[in-house]
Amino acid sequence: MEVIRSHRPAQSQSPEIDPSTLSNYQNFKIIQTNLHFDVLFDQKICKGQVGYELSVLNEVVDKLELDTSYLIIKSVQINKLEINDYVLHERSEPLGSKLSIPITKGLKSIIVTIDFETTEKCTALQFLDKEATDGKNHPYLFCQCQAIHARSLFPCFDTPAIKSTYKLSAKSPLFTLLSGRPVKQIDDIYYYDQPVPIPSYLISIASGDIVSAKIGPRSDVYSEPIKIKDCQWEFEKDMENFIQIAEHLIFEYEWLRFDSLILPSSFPYGGMEIPNLCQLTPTLICKDRSQVSVMAHELAHSWSGNLVTNCSWEHFWLNEGWTVYIERRILEGIAIAEARESKTIDMDPFVYGEAVRQFNAIIGWSDLENNLKSMGDNVETYSTLIQDLKQGQDPDDSFSSVPYEKGFNLLFHIEQKLGGKKVFDKFIPYYFKKFRYGSLDTYQFIDTLYGFFEDKHEILDSIDWNTWLYKPGMPPVNPNFDTTLADQCYDLADKWFSNIQGNTNSQFSSNDITKFDANQSVVFLETLISYNKRDDFKWKNHHDSLKSMEEIYQIYDKTLNAEVLFRWYVLQVTGERSEYLHRLGEWLGTVGRMKFVRPGYVLLNSVNHELAIEYFKKNEASYHPICKSMVKKDLGLVSNLSETFNLERIRGDLSSIQNSISKIKPPQEFFDFRRISKPANFGEVQSRVGFNLKYFQANYAAIVLVLSIYALITNLLLLFVTVFVVGGIIGINKLGGEDLRTPFGSYNTSQLYTGLLIVAIPLGFLASPISTMMWLIGSSSFSVLAHASFMEKPIETVFEEEV
Repeated sequence: MEVIRSHRPAQSQSPEIDPSTLSNYQNFKIIQTNLHFDVLFDQKICKGQVGYELSVLNEVVDKLELDTSYLIIKSVQINKLEINDYVLHERSEPLGSKLSIPITKGLKSIIVTIDFETTEKCTALQFLDKEATDGKNHPYLFCQCQAIHARSLFPCFDTPAIKSTYKLSAKSPLFTLLSGRPVKQIDDIYYYDQPVPIPSYLISIASGDIVSAKIGPRSDVYSEPIKIKDCQWEFEKDMENFIQIAEHLIFEYEWLRFDSLILPSSFPYGGMEIPNLCQLTPTLICKDRSQVSVMAHELAHSWSGNLVTNCSWEHFWLNEGWTVYIERRILEGIAIAEARESKTIDMDPFVYGEAVRQFNAIIGWSDLENNLKSMGDNVETYSTLIQDLKQGQDPDDSFSSVPYEKGFNLLFHIEQKLGGKKVFDKFIPYYFKKFRYGSLDTYQFIDTLYGFFEDKHEILDSIDWNTWLYKPGMPPVNPNFDTTLADQCYDLADKWFSNIQGNTNSQFSSNDITKFDANQSVVFLETLISYNKRDDFKWKNHHDSLKSMEEIYQIYDKTLNAEVLFRWYVLQVTGERSEYLHRLGEWLGTVGRMKFVRPGYVLLNSVNHELAIEYFKKNEASYHPICKSMVKKDLGLVSNLSETFNLERIRGDLSSIQNSISKIKPPQEFFDFRRISKPANFGEVQSRVGFNLKYFQANYAAIVLVLSIYALITNLLLLFVTVFVVGGIIGINKLGGEDLRTPFGSYNTSQLYTGLLIVAIPLGFLASPISTMMWLIGSSSFSVLAHASFMEKPIETVFEEEV
C-alpha cells in the first residue's frame, strides 16, 4: 500500500516512463535474450544476431519497436518466419532510429530474431589498431554502452527500465570477454552466460591481446600482458576485503565472480560496472594502491545499479548516489581494519573509519562545487537531482558529479536525520532485496523509505524533498563533515597563502607532504586552487610562488596518481605558466578518462583557446567517440547552427538507404501488365492503394527520388542554391570549429553560417521553390496513386483475407 504524506513529490505514475528510448518496452517482458557477435577487425565492425523471447503484455499491440542507432538491419524473423515489412525509421537525434516490426495482435508470446551489422558510426565500440595498444602486438576492441549507446551495438530495448537474462557468444580471432560467466570456447567462438537479468547498457564485449591474473579467491584481473603484473599487484591486497565488507553491509554477492578488465587509455570513464567484467581505466595503476577506491565504487554497483536499477536516466542518482554511499562505507571498513593493525594510528578504529569516510565525502563535496561552477549557463538544467530529459535530450549531456555527490549527500542526510548508521543500516538490505532484479524511480524509493520507518514519518517529513530533488545548485543542507584528516591539508595551504600575502615568513620543504596520502594531496591542491576564486587573489600574479612549489614538491610532477597530477596541472595552468599549458596538453593525449579530459580542455580553453584546439586536434584520434563528442561541445566545435544543419542529416542514414534498396521490387513485378486493370468501384481502389502503397513503398520512394532529381536539373537556379547550401555546410563542418582565414580577414562559424543564409535566402526565393515543390507533389501523387489504383493485388491476398 502506498504511503500517503504531505511532502511526497508529485508524479503521474511510478515507475516513470523512460523518455530516452524509442522502444515500446512497456508492452513486453523479456524472457531470454540470445546475442552473438562476429568481430571483424579488418572492417572495424561487428556482425551479429540477436534473438528475443518475449511475453506480450498488451493484447492489442500490433508492433514491436526497438532502439537502433547507425545499424544496418539485414533480416528480421518472427517465430522463425522471415518478414520484409519492418520499417527502420529516419534518424532522430540524439535518440537514433526506431525499428518497427509488425506482429499479430493477440499473441501471448513471440520469438524475434534480427541479423544486423554495426557501422563506422557506432558510438558503443572502439577499435584500436595494434599501434594504439600498450603491447602493440594485436588490435583491440572494447565497448561502452552507457547511457544510450547499446542501440548502436544491437537492436534493443535501450532503457534501464527493462532487464533480461542473456546467452552471449562471440567469434573473434583474439581472446574475447563478454558481460557474463564464461561457459566454453570452441575454436574461435567464445560462449558466456548471464543468468541474472540486466539492462541493455550493461552489455559489453572486449577482444584483444588479453591475459589474466588472480587477485582474490573469486576475482581475476585482465589486461594486456605487458602490464598484467602491475595490475595484479595494485588490486590483490584489497579485492576480497572489499567484497566481504559490502556483503556484511547489504547481502551476499550474487554474481559469483567479480573480475576486472584494465582497458587501454582511451576508455572514457574511471570504471564501468559491467557484471562479471568490471571495466577500469589504466589511470588506476599508480603503483602505490592509492586509487583502489574506484574498484570499491564499481563493486558497489553490483548491488546499486546492476541488481537494483534506476528506471530511466532522469533518476540516475539512484544508481550513483547509492553507489558512492556504499563505496565510502567499504572504504570506512578498510580503514577500521587498518587502524586495528597499525601502531601509528592513535585513534579508535571506528572513529578513524568514520573520519576516513567523511574525508572522502569532503573531496566529493569539493568536486561537486567545482563541477557546478564549470557548468556555466547549464547549471540550472543539469544540477537538479531528478533530471528532466522529456524533450529528447542526450542523457550523456546530463552526466556530471551531481547524481554521485548530491545523491550521496541526500542519503547521508537521511542517515543523519534518522539517528545514524545503526538505524539506517537496517534499511539498506531491505531496500535492495525489495527491488532486486527490478528498476525504480525516486518516488518508489521515498515510499519504501516511509514504509520501512513507519515510526519516523515526522523526521522524514522534515526533509525538504522538493529542494533536494528539483532545485538546482548545491545540496540545501551543510553536512558539516569531520575535518580531522583534512585540517593539516588546509593548514599547509593557508600557510602558503599567508606567506604569499606577506602576512608570514614561513619556510617550506618536501617534508610538508611526506605523510600525506594521495587524497590529502588532492585536498591540499584543491584548497590552493580555490584561492583563485577570490576577488583579491589570482595565481597568475604569483608565478614565483608556483615556481617555488614546483621545486619544493617535485614529487607532484612525477606522481603516477592521475587525481593528484591533474590537480597539480590545474594549479599551475590556473597561474598561466606557459610550460604547464603544454605539459597539460601533452598529458591529455595520454589519458582518455573524461573526468580529466573534459575539464582539462575547458581549462586550457579558458587560458589559450588556440592552444586548446591545437592539442585537441592532435589528440582526438585516440579518444573514445563519446569523449570526442563531449569535448567538441565543451570547446564550442559544435555550434547551434551546425547542429541545425547537421551534416549527418544531409548525408542521410546509410543503413536506411541500404535497407530501402533491398526492398525494391524487380521491374518485371512492378510493371506486371497482366495485373493492370480498371478497378470495379471506389472500395476496390481503396483496397488496392492500401496494399500497394505498403508492398511497393520502396519503388514509390524511388519514383519520388527520380522526379525530385528531374525537378532540380530543370530548375538550374534551384539546383545551384541546393549545391551552394550543401557545399557550404560541408565546408564549414570541415573547419571543425576553427575560423576561416582569408586575405580579407578571419570569419568564425556563426559568421560563415550567417553569410550562407544571406546569400541562399534571396537566391532561393528567385528560384521559385514553392512552384517546383507543388509540381513535385502533383507529379509524384499522380504517378504513385495511378499505379497503386490500377495494379491488382496478388491472388494470394484473397485467401489471406478470407482466412
